[in-house]
Amino acid sequence: MPLSPPYLPSWKEPKPPPPVGWMGGQRPVFLVDCSGGMAGERMAGVQECLRCLFRPGGQAEIAITHFDIIMYSFDAWSFGDIENSYVYKAAGSRYIRPLEPMRVKSPEMFEAALNWVSRWHPTGPSNLSKAIDLAMSRTSADCIYLFSEGKSDKPVLIIESLKRQAQARRYSIPIYTVGMHTNKMRCRFLRRLSAVTGGQFVEYDFKGLQQTSVEGKEEDLADLLWAMKMIEDIQRKNAESGRTEDIRDIIKYVESKYATSRHTLYIESHKNKINELKIQYQKDLERVRKENAELQLRAKQEYERLVSEIHERNKNKLEIARSNWEEEIKKVKERNKQMLEDILKWKEEVTKVKQMNDRMQKDARAKFLQDLKEVEERNIAAMEKAKEQHMAHLESIKKKHMEGLEEVARKQKESNEKVASINKVIREDYEVNVKAVKESNALILSQARKLHEEKLENVKTQNAKAIFEAQKKFEKQCEEVRVNNTRKQASLQQLLESIKTRKEQAVLAHKAEVARAISLHEEKIKAYNKMNLENEEKARKAWKKECENIDKENMAAVRKAMDDFEAEQLRVQEENVKLAERRLDLKRRIAQIVRENDEIVKRKKVEWKEACGMVEKQYEIEVAKAKEAHKEKIEQVKLKNAEKLQSSLLEHKAKVAAAESYNETVRPYVEASNAVRAEIRRIEAFLQVIADSILPQDRHIMEKSATKSPLEKDLDLLVVSNATLNTELLIEALRSAYGKKWKADKKQSQKMSTVPEIFGSKTKFSSLMPIHPARAVPHKCLDLVESNT
Repeated sequence: MPLSPPYLPSWKEPKPPPPVGWMGGQRPVFLVDCSGGMAGERMAGVQECLRCLFRPGGQAEIAITHFDIIMYSFDAWSFGDIENSYVYKAAGSRYIRPLEPMRVKSPEMFEAALNWVSRWHPTGPSNLSKAIDLAMSRTSADCIYLFSEGKSDKPVLIIESLKRQAQARRYSIPIYTVGMHTNKMRCRFLRRLSAVTGGQFVEYDFKGLQQTSVEGKEEDLADLLWAMKMIEDIQRKNAESGRTEDIRDIIKYVESKYATSRHTLYIESHKNKINELKIQYQKDLERVRKENAELQLRAKQEYERLVSEIHERNKNKLEIARSNWEEEIKKVKERNKQMLEDILKWKEEVTKVKQMNDRMQKDARAKFLQDLKEVEERNIAAMEKAKEQHMAHLESIKKKHMEGLEEVARKQKESNEKVASINKVIREDYEVNVKAVKESNALILSQARKLHEEKLENVKTQNAKAIFEAQKKFEKQCEEVRVNNTRKQASLQQLLESIKTRKEQAVLAHKAEVARAISLHEEKIKAYNKMNLENEEKARKAWKKECENIDKENMAAVRKAMDDFEAEQLRVQEENVKLAERRLDLKRRIAQIVRENDEIVKRKKVEWKEACGMVEKQYEIEVAKAKEAHKEKIEQVKLKNAEKLQSSLLEHKAKVAAAESYNETVRPYVEASNAVRAEIRRIEAFLQVIADSILPQDRHIMEKSATKSPLEKDLDLLVVSNATLNTELLIEALRSAYGKKWKADKKQSQKMSTVPEIFGSKTKFSSLMPIHPARAVPHKCLDLVESNT
């Protein structure tokens, strides 16, 4: 297999890194539109773009040395000015603002700048001219990046002023515009703005930061990564050394270094591959020779094995074919037997069908006769019923006539005529009914006969068809069985002949294939040897040519590098002269802007004082009105509170008096009930002591009644028991119930247990004792209204 020449990829310029491409300078000023149109996704896109630039490995972190961020809407605010405002001499002194507000790059400064940008909320109009003037006042700034949707207060004046500045100074700071979801008209303005100043326009891709995958060959990807790394290293070195260099010149320099640094690697790897392939080729040749010898031995062994297997397989197939033929003959015989049995069954079914048809004919005749009888009986019953109705009708008419003759003699003639006319009508109706019944009977009989004849004909035709079809099927099946038997016999003979021929053909074909394979293998070995020799000669010639070409390219690259270095020295000298002129112009511009700012500050202070005076007057008027309204409300609330207080006090006093009178009447009841409860508790303690001393400890074990309390159960046992009480036992029980001073307690209990005089001597105390202490009648007082106004 011939080896292809080494893959030497051509130079491909790396794509600009997202989100805004290569940095246009080392000291950029970022202008961020903070007007109302940037709300939502646009402002979030600006913050994400700055975060991508300031992160480690971003273009701002690599290429810049100083930076500043200016936010603008109706006015412009600089991050550098705000940072400088924290530098002061001492407490109470004025802030010191240096002439140059550009901030030195550092991770802490980047983080502070991002935090400062994230605190802004888009609102107000777009004062782009003020922002550009503020950015142009930065003397050391070498490029401006504008993030905006393209809306401006004075687009035409901005472009004209930038043109005039470029013509007057012969140099202007390039403005790189970044469009955030712009329309056609605003996009045209941003493009023109960047074209006038020598910058570029970029439409910000909101999805580009998430989809940064690179596709292509591995070699191309490696070259692109190498080029990116070289460019970033040069940018970083320039930033550290303070050297300014255009990105296009850097890319050209990297392109000049590409051939010398990258192609040598590919050529060396290609040489290594050639050496490895030579070694591998020798190994493969030896391996192929060994494999060929082994394959020849295996082929011979396989050929002999296959021949023996074919002989055995043919014998087995002959035996299988004979057994299959015998099985097929047996199956045919069994199928013929089955067909004969089916024919016999068919004959039995034919006899059954004939019997069923005879039975159906008999049943149809019997049903027809039965229907005739039913029709005749129905007609006779209808005739008898009509006669009975007619006779009953006649009798009723006769009775009516007799009654009419007895009652009204003079209307006899009229009634006779009416009777005669009615009789005629009745006779006519009777004759019409009889004719209709006869006609309906005749129609029913004719229809029944027709139906019976049609059914008989259908049954006969169906039987004839079934017999004819069964005979046809039987004949067809017999013919098919005969044809199948003859066809199978012929096919078996053909199979035997084909097996023999195939056996002979397979043996001949195998021999021919083995001979052909051996010859092809020898031819391939010769062809591969020739190809390897040719490939080696071609590779040597190509390698020599490539080495000569590389030497020529290296010499040309060295000459070109020397020329570029001399041209670069001249260009740097010219740029230094331009920078000196530009610094003088910027100093003049700074002095002019300082004077304009002082005038604007004086004018704004006067306007601010006038506005403050107007606001203070209006505030005093509103405060006086509010005080008067507040006093009126306080007086109204006081009047209402006084009225409500007076009414609630009167009501409260009445309810308190009622509650006190009720409590006076109820107090004796409460005292008596409390005394009785205390006495009951002492009696229960006294009885409990006696029961514990007389009765046994396990007296409640066998009891099952859950309704009675333990004291009630002890009283029942004391009643039943025969135990006697001692005076000592009684004294101990009294002491445990009434304490040590049980005599005094007893007197006091007698006093408390006496019934008050209000009940009388005959009143039962137990019926008057309340269950709970009496309570006063509930009442509700009105809440006092208090106003905190």
